[in-house]
Amino acid sequence: MKYIIINTTASGGSIGAITSGLYGYLTRIGEEVLVCYGRGKKSDDNRFIKIDSDWETRIHAGLTRLTGLQGYFSNFATLKLINILKDFQPDFAILVNLHGYYINEKRLLNYLKIHKINTIYIMADEYPAMGKCCFSRDCNQYIKGCYKCKYIEDYPSSLFFDQAKRIYNRKKKIYQDFNNIVFVAPQINIEKVEKAALTRGKKTEIVDWGIDLDNLYYIRDNKNIKKKYGIPEEKKMVLAVAPYSDPRKGIKNYFMEAAKKIKDEGICFVNVGFDGDTNVCPANYIPISYISNQEELAQLYSCADVFVTTSRSDTMPFAALIALACGTPVCCFNTSGLAYLGDKSCIYFVEDGSLEDLVDVIKSIPQKDIDMQQRCRKYAEERYSDRGFYNRIYEISRKMIEG
Repeated sequence: MKYIIINTTASGGSIGAITSGLYGYLTRIGEEVLVCYGRGKKSDDNRFIKIDSDWETRIHAGLTRLTGLQGYFSNFATLKLINILKDFQPDFAILVNLHGYYINEKRLLNYLKIHKINTIYIMADEYPAMGKCCFSRDCNQYIKGCYKCKYIEDYPSSLFFDQAKRIYNRKKKIYQDFNNIVFVAPQINIEKVEKAALTRGKKTEIVDWGIDLDNLYYIRDNKNIKKKYGIPEEKKMVLAVAPYSDPRKGIKNYFMEAAKKIKDEGICFVNVGFDGDTNVCPANYIPISYISNQEELAQLYSCADVFVTTSRSDTMPFAALIALACGTPVCCFNTSGLAYLGDKSCIYFVEDGSLEDLVDVIKSIPQKDIDMQQRCRKYAEERYSDRGFYNRIYEISRKMIEG
């Protein structure tokens, strides 16, 4: 069978990992696969086709900010993609991310609908079921229909105009009579699809994310990594991997504030991805800039005593899954997709939005022992294997063909 995978990027980051991993899996089992992506470096592999140019992406982003219209531009890239679809004639289109300023969403989805191409929409966030937003957060308008958006300044951001209702109506028209599409995501996002006015009644499949447990994310020898970054060997290491500047990740308001409240407790806070002013960091806080080397990152995950994610709106953060795969328990707010992470023997849940509870839980978590390490790893193997994820996507595609 022929598959085409369409995404913002071809590799790198969590959604890029889905793209490259799914391509590898489908290719290995003998399927014919093309990947079309909008942003990043041009690939030397002719099965990976970059459809958008950097200048068109910048124009799309600029026009979105000026007009408030997301997914209305990049017409040259969309035309290129449609010509590829005509030539390749895929049996399946797998969509991962359609926002990101690289595609005219209406033209692509209408083509897939009109030509009856079986479409699997992997929901990396909530965007397919929302108006213009990628996450609903505390807003429930999506249940009846989006209008008067209170998040117009958030990505995809608009400087002046609230176009949520217009984008919502456009999506509604696209989805109408689009019967050969199935939405795939972890449970929290599927619940949104089933409630949302845009997607209510559409076909859905609950599938947990998967990560590379064999070649990349596993328990590592971490003797030298602590020394490299000046992490005290004798102290409990509390790790977060997220940019300080991103308010949705909660590092500034929760992780940093927890470090400030915990003094002389034998605890060291480590923030990978720190992009702020290091002068604001307390003495027990080690800021580390973005690390692209996943081998080194896996070492840091492995040597942490607990991984903390302070987001309150993630579907199911890959970073938390990586931590479990590297034998490290997770501490998170009991909200959004985080509440579905599962096994409480290796997940420490915190009252949603409570800094005081976060501080208390971090203090109470013991330094990691071998039993906890093995427990976390076993749970990751049982639930979050990338092979299991890719196989589920393949099974869904076969079920669509068989009816």
